[in-house]
Amino acid sequence: MMMSGGFKLFSVRGIPIRLHWTFFLVLPYVALGMARQFAAFAASAHTSRDALLLSPGVWGILLAVLLFASVLLHELGHVFVARSQGSPVRGVTLMLLGGVSHIEKVSREPHAEAKMAVVGPIVSVGIALVAYAGHLLLGGIAPDLQFGLFYLAQMNLAIAVFNMLPAFPLDGGRVLRSLLEPRYGRLRATQAAANVGRLLAVAMGIFGVLAGNFLLVLIAVFVWGGGTAEASVALQQEALAGVPVGDVTDTSVGTIGAVASVEQAAATMLATRSPVLIVQARTGDIGLVTAADVARIPEGERGRVPIESLARFDLPIAQASDSAADALDAMGERGLDFAPVVRGTWVIGVLSREAVMRRIQLQGTLHGGLGDRPSAA
Repeated sequence: MMMSGGFKLFSVRGIPIRLHWTFFLVLPYVALGMARQFAAFAASAHTSRDALLLSPGVWGILLAVLLFASVLLHELGHVFVARSQGSPVRGVTLMLLGGVSHIEKVSREPHAEAKMAVVGPIVSVGIALVAYAGHLLLGGIAPDLQFGLFYLAQMNLAIAVFNMLPAFPLDGGRVLRSLLEPRYGRLRATQAAANVGRLLAVAMGIFGVLAGNFLLVLIAVFVWGGGTAEASVALQQEALAGVPVGDVTDTSVGTIGAVASVEQAAATMLATRSPVLIVQARTGDIGLVTAADVARIPEGERGRVPIESLARFDLPIAQASDSAADALDAMGERGLDFAPVVRGTWVIGVLSREAVMRRIQLQGTLHGGLGDRPSAA
């Protein structure tokens, strides 16, 4: 089943494992790199190239598969610890640059975060040790298996070392934040780890360009973007600390019945000057429809299409008394920009990521920057 650019492979203890289409980009890349330097690869594994039965291309594909299997075990280490801490896990996606664990309501307690972060590299080191022991035991007996175990060990060691670099969004960055947070507070600790990540990304990017290593350049972009995103989230959480959803709700958003036409929805959006509308279904369900949804319907057909067919009803609904930071986290985990807000059973408006970010920027301007606020630690 296709989901978020990937398809579900299987489940592990109820956790869906998905494969992103970018995974298939790395197969020919690894196979080509293996074919070009196969003799050197074999020599490093203390194996004669002539003794290997499989071709360089086949070994390239096998190593790519072993790499992603190793990444999956690394990510499962994270998600099992997260689940033991009470965080819901929506799945793991394997993609070009590794794996992504979809974890909701991650604990913000420093020790819990450090524990969840460090277990992934521990799993990788464990795999590396077992694989290398097997490589030594099979010396001269099964060349192909010996070769595969050697590079399984090498890959997992590389995964562990890379992920423990003290930079966001890597595991080491989370450990660094957990160490700095008790003294400097979460915002400044996050900014420090994110800055280390940006420096690392610049160094990797320059080296990747000079060496002609396209994959390293992509990793550099990933580290830069991930560190920046983490810093932005921390700033958002700091600015919204103690702020209820009701205080940042846009109450001017219009409401329309599900039986109304798309044409009527477009007119209501223009009248309310809002890019989103609340849609109330006949069943009582609450949904939203955006201007982008409306724009997908040709103008000549909008009078015949009910707005119910475009609206999303599978959205998280925030109570006005909920924490605004938690509500935005829930939206971010599902890639949403809007969420309906209710007070009791009454719909009062919409929580908008863009509107909240404008408030945060204004608050930062008026108070001289949130980063200069004293730490509570």
